[in-house]
Amino acid sequence: MEYCSPLWAGAPASHLSRLHTVETKAFWIISISHGPQLDHCSTISSLGSIACHVHGFLMSQSVQTFEENYYRWLVWTNAPQVFIDSFEHLLNADDPVGTSICVLKNTAVLERALGDVYLLLGTECPFLLRDLLASTHLSTIFGSATMDLFRVLLGTPQGLNLRNILWHGFAAPQEIPRMYASLLLLMVASLGPSLHEFMQKMSLNSLAHRPSFVFSCLDEMHSFPSLRDDACILEHFVELSETSDFVLDSMRPYWRAALLAYEKKRFGDCVILCLPQLETGLRKVYTRVNECPERLLTAESDVLYTTFDEILAEKVNNSTNLLAEELGESMMDILLDLLTYQEGPRLRDHVSHGEVDLQKIPVEIAQHVLAVVVVLMHRFAVKTPCEKIHESLCDTITQANRYQSLFHPIGRLKRQITECTNSLDEWRSIPVPDGAPAECKIRGSEEMVQGRLNLMVLHSHEKSDVCANHGVTVGKSMAMEIPKRNEEAEREMDRLHCSHMCFSCLHLDTLRTMRSRHRSRGEMEQVTALRNIVKQCCQVSSQVLERTKRRYQQWLKKELHSRQRKTYSTMVDSLPRLHFTLKMTLCMAVAFLHSLGNSHTTRFQRNIKTLRTVLRCAENLAHHTNPEKNRWHDVRMTNSNCKWHT
Repeated sequence: MEYCSPLWAGAPASHLSRLHTVETKAFWIISISHGPQLDHCSTISSLGSIACHVHGFLMSQSVQTFEENYYRWLVWTNAPQVFIDSFEHLLNADDPVGTSICVLKNTAVLERALGDVYLLLGTECPFLLRDLLASTHLSTIFGSATMDLFRVLLGTPQGLNLRNILWHGFAAPQEIPRMYASLLLLMVASLGPSLHEFMQKMSLNSLAHRPSFVFSCLDEMHSFPSLRDDACILEHFVELSETSDFVLDSMRPYWRAALLAYEKKRFGDCVILCLPQLETGLRKVYTRVNECPERLLTAESDVLYTTFDEILAEKVNNSTNLLAEELGESMMDILLDLLTYQEGPRLRDHVSHGEVDLQKIPVEIAQHVLAVVVVLMHRFAVKTPCEKIHESLCDTITQANRYQSLFHPIGRLKRQITECTNSLDEWRSIPVPDGAPAECKIRGSEEMVQGRLNLMVLHSHEKSDVCANHGVTVGKSMAMEIPKRNEEAEREMDRLHCSHMCFSCLHLDTLRTMRSRHRSRGEMEQVTALRNIVKQCCQVSSQVLERTKRRYQQWLKKELHSRQRKTYSTMVDSLPRLHFTLKMTLCMAVAFLHSLGNSHTTRFQRNIKTLRTVLRCAENLAHHTNPEKNRWHDVRMTNSNCKWHT
């Protein structure tokens, strides 16, 4: 077989001759193995000598020489510097984790880049690397022999499966021969010329890259004290890793390397090294508590190996997963928030699939991961850590024990309620024109709830002590009614003393111990409806704040004509009633949260029906208060019709 590639164009003659021989032989091996079914065993056996030859050649080059020869053919990956840095890791033969960090980073970037190439011909990129490498689109662009070689190295359990073995934490330092990392570097570079040729043929000027995933939740990931402010934890991190049963003996060099990367502010490398070992440590605990030790080191081609998905699942072979009992609800919430929930960072997925810029992983993410690891190491310490370490960890462990899920839908609903409550509290500062009736002002929250509209009755069987302490009648059922304004309703409100303090208590204290994990489908349907309702309330509040501020400024400057002044007057007059309706809607959301898990089928059906009615009301309010609509008479009508029972 004759194979020629422009990859080596411009390289020194000695490089060209030698690499042409290596490249030709490697693809010849793939070609003779490529029949109806690829013979993985014979291909792997034959590639060993080729990988060794490639490694010897690359190790004879300096970083500068490697960059000069290959940088331009790595630009298509959108992260050429990652490969240059990986080559530098490989040059350091004394680095025990150099090969691992090289393969971990390169496979992540390669997967993302191949997905971008796939989209030149396809419409929806496969999620898994093995499916991507097996696609006909990439075979059309790069050739089937090339893709088969990548499959043997990375993308199938029948091959070397380097990507999964390392990303799932099965390979100890130096277990993966450095020559395969060198071969991977060469192969990625060899794709550059093939892609260039294809794009010229298709008259394409450049390869479009999908935007990187951005961690938008950093402001919420301050659950633990900053490690930058606690040098003691970092100082004793290695000691903890040496004395903890959470860490496999053979994997300890990874933890030392992760700490070193953190101290050198290479936060991406720190996270990349920690994630596979976090899975390994959890797998060790999982197999012990569930009495399935055979799953600990399983990474065979014909057996499903144990990953985060199985480790954090509710069931193990139709039995209860005992990991939650071992770790506690708070730690399970931490792990699920970090790794699993769709609205969370889903850190391992985004990093391992190359969806984030590995060179720009923020320090907050690295700190959060290290804090979680430190707590787990301390939890499974074989011997009691010294008093100095224990004291330095006290705050971190306390925060871990108090942790509540932030990214489970219930956690997101709690946050929505908090944000909406804060937004409604801003209504007290809404300015009104001089001469407006006093009742048009949004007074303090306690005055508003006690002295204004309607009736609220909340019942929560589980939280009766908290509610009773604040004057709310408690029973086994839950009901709420917001009728039209009348004197009887106001007298009833005064009788119940349903104050802002009560609302805050219901909102904060009684939600603190709510379990989020493993809710039923019916419960999650109610949570989804509640989130939509609160979302509409937030939109109403935001629109009102923006609109009233603008109209007041126009009123001061006398820029409103007669009809606008009349509409403005109607809006101002409508605010107290609207404010109270929104507050009571949030109270209803809290009450529904407390009722989760306590509803029979009939009650559940009634709840869903009620929530749909409330949602329609909230959507109407959002529609009418939209600045483009500005229909305040309709707002009044909708407010008057806001009447529901559960």
